[in-house]
Amino acid sequence: MSSPAETSRGLTHESKILVQRAGHDRAGCLGWARHDVPKRPTTCPRPPKPPRWRICPPLALLRCMNQPVVIRPYEPRDQAACLALFDGNCPPAFDPAERSLFERYLAGPPADFWVLEAEDAVRGCGGYGSRDEGRSWELYWGMIDRAWHGRGLGRRLLQYRLARLQRLHPAASVVSRTSQHSAGFFARHGFRLHRVEEDFWGPGLHLYDMSWPPVGPDAAVAAP
Repeated sequence: MSSPAETSRGLTHESKILVQRAGHDRAGCLGWARHDVPKRPTTCPRPPKPPRWRICPPLALLRCMNQPVVIRPYEPRDQAACLALFDGNCPPAFDPAERSLFERYLAGPPADFWVLEAEDAVRGCGGYGSRDEGRSWELYWGMIDRAWHGRGLGRRLLQYRLARLQRLHPAASVVSRTSQHSAGFFARHGFRLHRVEEDFWGPGLHLYDMSWPPVGPDAAVAAP
């Protein structure tokens, strides 16, 4: 790749200055067009194209992103699969002491709890409940198979629950009492952070108290 100095040979003094400045632009060649700097149009040397996989995801990943998923109500036969999801995410998302609480929750059985299936297997689960007679709703035990992270399943499961709450309880806020490992995920979907309490869930596992504000009956949540 030629340097800015090599590229500017044969140009006027003012053209050389423009080309040299363009060579220091980290965003690449932005080009220039000035009526008082004519003569020879000059182009900056372009950087080599990145590998193909940086532009287009591999075909296998595209299939995962577009594959059909099924979100259905939890059934007692799903208990073992949901506990396996917990074990696969512990650590870092959960503290080992929480497993007995989750097992007791599943044995309820919970009323508003769903599993997400992909490729004929349970890949995620999550639910919600209210502690104040429906004025606010808290998201419960949301998790995705660790081997399937980054494929959009968590987003689809969250949007399913938010859309359902928006339809059934449009004036209520939604609460997520999560940890530092998931706070960024919820923030990207409109949740606001209210407080942080260190070591709340266990050693090194902090509480991030977040909420999704009421959206009203006319607002819309993106379909999962």
